[in-house]
Amino acid sequence: MVRHSMYFGALFCLAGTSLVLGA
Repeated sequence: MVRHSMYFGALFCLAGTSLVLGA
């Protein structure tokens, strides 16, 4: 479960970076 949470966190961080870059 920990690995899944880490993967979700990485995806969320990547999405945030993409949003900032887009903005």
